[in-house]
Amino acid sequence: MDEFCVMDFFENTEKAGEPISDKLAVVANKALRTKPKEEKVKQIFDTYKRPNNVDFLQVPTVNEQLWRQLQPNVKSHDYILQ
Repeated sequence: MDEFCVMDFFENTEKAGEPISDKLAVVANKALRTKPKEEKVKQIFDTYKRPNNVDFLQVPTVNEQLWRQLQPNVKSHDYILQ
């Protein structure tokens, strides 16, 4: 079996735009893959309050019973998206 044939399955065919600066790319990749420090998040939330006329600018809540039934990978994916 040709070893390069297997590699064809993993080829990235997703189209992408122009690259951004390396520093900004590092920040974006880290922000999308790691958990932020809770104290930093709290500090930002305390500094920048939600405008009182924008009701839906908040993290949606999930029914506690449904949340407990979700698989751990679904919960972690949800956390990463937040």
